[in-house]
Parts: sequence; structure tokens; C-alpha cells
Amino acid sequence: MVPFSLPRALINCALALPTSLPLRVAYSHNPAMQRKLNKILQDETFNLIYVKRKRMAQYVQHMNTPRRILDLTDAVALYYKRSLETVSWLRYPIHFEEYIKIRRYEPKISHYFDRTVVCSRVDAEYLEQQAGQELPNLRVIPNVVDTDFYRSDSSPPATQEPILLFSGLMDKHVNIDAARYLVDDIFPTIRSQRPDARLYIVGPRPVPEVRAMEQVPGVTVTGYVDDLRDYIEKASVVLCPVRVGAGTRNKILQAMSMQRPVVSTPLGAEGLEYEAGQDLLIASDATSFTEQTLQLLSDPELRTTLAARGRSLVQQHYSIDILESLLTKQFTELVLDS
Repeated sequence: MVPFSLPRALINCALALPTSLPLRVAYSHNPAMQRKLNKILQDETFNLIYVKRKRMAQYVQHMNTPRRILDLTDAVALYYKRSLETVSWLRYPIHFEEYIKIRRYEPKISHYFDRTVVCSRVDAEYLEQQAGQELPNLRVIPNVVDTDFYRSDSSPPATQEPILLFSGLMDKHVNIDAARYLVDDIFPTIRSQRPDARLYIVGPRPVPEVRAMEQVPGVTVTGYVDDLRDYIEKASVVLCPVRVGAGTRNKILQAMSMQRPVVSTPLGAEGLEYEAGQDLLIASDATSFTEQTLQLLSDPELRTTLAARGRSLVQQHYSIDILESLLTKQFTELVLDS
């Protein structure tokens, strides 16, 4: 363990402002961490180093080390680019600065690694677009879900109440914006036609704006919960009204794995392999999102069909077995080639 100093991290960010270093990378810079890793590599022998996220890549990019894999997960520059359309004016300068810096940093840092991993073809194509060339070391390995942990014995849910669920980290811009869109533009119409409908916004660290949404009739903001599965279990429909962001949404995979029908925006389901109308419903605006959700609430047969197909899709393409197979392939190729 290496102690983390918040004041030091903030000073790092201040010093990085006039440089090309992204703030999220500067934030995590710690000389003690570098010394610790240098000592470990000096004292022990490794076949391969697996680095999670670009903020940790800085510690090994210039090392004379064994084979290395960088798991970027998402093209974060794509997230910042999209966030510029919805972020508040107070946060706009920081988001714009990070977009400019990270779109250059991500392709650059990937060159120091034998493999760079992202979770979808959309993210891979964006990275190559920013690099201005094909990245031969780039691989797509999807996000996955534990299908044994996220499973349900009831589909459709045992309750007949119209219960809607939206989940996520409620201090993140992507989820704050989605919750605002849902509560302001979608749920009121649903509630007008289904007065007994209830919407649960579930996830840790809800900001005051999200907490205030409980003032809307039928809306409950839970904050942190011990087990998200309890809320997925009782949901009639799981909603993903995401309008910004990059990568793939685990909330969709979790819901599908537990055989709950999903309504999502096109961007919310971006990067996933699915057949719209068969595996989940896709809605590109508030009106169609409302209509799709009401359709599911009034059609138990459709809910059951989507639930079954969703579970099957996750088992085939997004299970832990898939992740194990793809990662093992990369590990083996690099170690045998070393």
C-alpha cells in the first residue's frame, strides 16, 4: 500500500494545468508509488504486467519491464467530447481541457504497451481516429457480468406493480444527466398514464440535484444500497436513459442477466451486440422512451420475451467465461512471444 495525499494530488493538478498532461493522470502521480514499483520489479521476476486505466500507465511506460497490457476500458476522450453538450458552464472549461489533452494522450500512451484493451469497437475506432492510424496492438475485450451472481428465479418479476429502475454512481455527470432527463422529460408522462408507477434511482453518493428528485411524486432516491440485485429483482423495467459517455453500460448487462427487460437510448446501449426490439428496446427521444416503457408495462408477454433473450445474450457474449478466454489468449500470446 502507498499512502495517497489529497492535497498533493490537487497540487499535481494545479501544476499540470499549463502542460499537456491530463488532470486525471496528474491527480494520481505519486513518487512513492514509482519507487515502490521500481523496488518490486528489481526484487522479483514477472512474465507480464497488467495495468488498469491510464492513470496507472505513467508508472510503467518508461520501464524496462516484461510484456505489458494497458486496459484503458473506455476511450475517455470520447466521453469528454460528448459531455461538452450537457455539462454545466462551471465545469465546461475543465471538461474541454481534459478532452483536448486526453484525445492526444490515449493514443500516445498506448504505444508503450504490447497490448491496449478497450471494451467496445466504438472505443477502438475512436482511439484509432485520434491516432490517425491503425493501432496494431489494440484489442477489444467486452465488459462482462457474473451471470451466477446476477440471476433471478422470477421472470417477469413476481410483483405486478409498475416499478422502474435506474442505477449508477450518482455523483457522475453521465448518470446525473440521465436521471435529470428521466425525471424531467420521461417519468411525468409515464406517471400520468400509470399513476401507480414508481421510479427508483439507486446508487451511491447522489448529489443534491439527484436527492431533490425525490420531491417528484413516485420517485425514490435510495443512495447506497447493500445489494443492487434486490432492486433489479423487483423492477418491472430497467431504464438506461444515458445521453453522454463512452464505453458500455454494466447496468444493462446486470439487468439482462437477471432477466429484466431494458429500455435504453442508442448511446446507452452503444458498444453492445444486440438486436433492437428483440433483446432490448431502443428509444432515441423522450417521447419514444416513454412509449417504449409504457408498452412494456402493459405487455407481460413482451417483458417475458425480452427478459429471456437478454439473459441468453449475456450468457453468450458477456459472461465471465468470455472474459477469461479472451484475456488468457492475450496473456498467452505475449508470454510465449517473449
